[in-house]
Amino acid sequence: VSDNTDLDITDNLTVMVWAKYNSATPLNETMVAKHDIGLNYREYLFRVGSSQKLQVYIGDDGGSSAVVIESDFSISDLDSLNLYAWTFKSGEVVLSRNGISIDSTASGGVPTSLTPNLSDLSIGCFFNSGSKTSIMDGQVVDVRIYAGTSSVLTDAEILSIYQNPSANINFDGQTLAARYKLAEGSGEICYDSSGNNNHGTIENAASNWGVTQDLVHSNFLEGHSIYEHASSDPIRVPFGSDGQPLSITPPAGYSKTSDNYAGDYHNDAETTVDFN
Repeated sequence: VSDNTDLDITDNLTVMVWAKYNSATPLNETMVAKHDIGLNYREYLFRVGSSQKLQVYIGDDGGSSAVVIESDFSISDLDSLNLYAWTFKSGEVVLSRNGISIDSTASGGVPTSLTPNLSDLSIGCFFNSGSKTSIMDGQVVDVRIYAGTSSVLTDAEILSIYQNPSANINFDGQTLAARYKLAEGSGEICYDSSGNNNHGTIENAASNWGVTQDLVHSNFLEGHSIYEHASSDPIRVPFGSDGQPLSITPPAGYSKTSDNYAGDYHNDAETTVDFN
């Protein structure tokens, strides 16, 4: 996702992602980042580290180094679908899994604000001078980035998303800066359903779209539009977080054939992105 001001959040940031690794012992595999180590762009990096512990890297003001906040224990079921989140408020970082905060330790002093940089937002990897590294082997759905007015999402609010993600989207004092349901099923675009049009590009889309259903079922529960092409697989564009179809310019050769509102069943309403 190209860098822009919506994503350059300096404080009161909440990042969350549903993820399922293909192994119970992944090694330094990234979920979401705004981080290019080769260019000294170190805003943040969220991943599972070498000891199966959750890690957040946060850059210093100059971007030449980073402090690491790491969970105090390993996660035992990384090969199951879990909701991982981290929040940043005035230098305080909180990690959580499925709405329950996790004790963590920082490698040094955490800066009191995040430093925006020119790195693109990436899902399933981070960058080293523009090249992908720390690539995730697994599935990701429903990535959300919230910008708070004066606060971050609480444990209770994150828990409510874990318990019912499609019913709990908007929260007082929080702006949904970007949301990627990653349920299109085909094509090269991941659509931002926040309404901010921060759409992204899926690299190697043909090999990364999986055949398994998205276990969060956001397209079925929140609605999606189907765009069809004479010789390519249909694209399922998720509805916006207001429950209405997104207004998009479809890729060349595609045209909308239906809007399927929440609960309007449709076969293969979504499939996952399988990063590898």
